[in-house]
Amino acid sequence: MILDLQARLEEAVRQAARTAFGAELGGVAFQYAPRLELGDLALTAPFDLAKTLRRKPREIAEALAQGLAPSALVTKAEVAGGGYVNLFLDRGAVALEIH
Repeated sequence: MILDLQARLEEAVRQAARTAFGAELGGVAFQYAPRLELGDLALTAPFDLAKTLRRKPREIAEALAQGLAPSALVTKAEVAGGGYVNLFLDRGAVALEIH
């Protein structure tokens, strides 16, 4: 169940990259945010795309954040630092997914 949830999040990120840049992402990596107030997960894809697109990671992060929230699983997506996207998950929806 958790793998299904992860696959849905990964596909949402891939779709946001396609929509914003016409770019295909290989792997999609998430990190845990260092503090809960920064979100549930941090997306690192803007750094990967920056190499391919030759654009600043933060600029890419801004476009991806717009494409990711709100959705069925993500309530908010915020750009942080040099190009991370902090994802705030809909915990109720996530709990139903993994239960």
